[in-house]
Amino acid sequence: MAAGKRTPGVVAYVLDGDTVKVTTPNGRDVRVRLLGISAPEIPQPGKPGECYGAPSTSLLRQVLPAGTQVTLVSDPTQHDVDTYGRWLRYVEAGGRDIGRAQIRSGAAAARDSSDPVSRHAVHVQIEDQARERGAGMWTACR
Repeated sequence: MAAGKRTPGVVAYVLDGDTVKVTTPNGRDVRVRLLGISAPEIPQPGKPGECYGAPSTSLLRQVLPAGTQVTLVSDPTQHDVDTYGRWLRYVEAGGRDIGRAQIRSGAAAARDSSDPVSRHAVHVQIEDQARERGAGMWTACR
């Protein structure tokens, strides 16, 4: 499998448990949807949030505070951008896959899609372990 394209950036802010705004080296601000995970939704106008949406967002803000240096990694099995104009990327900080960290803490689930991301099998394994431990939403949202 081809290696993903790597783009450095700096976190501007966290939008929710699986979406961040990142400033790239050319000064462009991009919204980035973390590949391979799905975090509970936070409240939006006219829509209630889902169980554990706020804690998931809070945890991601702790892991990726504004100013954090990150590397955005594309997945050759996926599109570069989604229908909302967000970049679809794995986000790494300090050598750590942040999507995996969200799953491990119970703040997100492995996202299943028609074309699974290349890291899907690992994400599912980490989710299974988080469920067994009752981490985060796996206990809070029963």
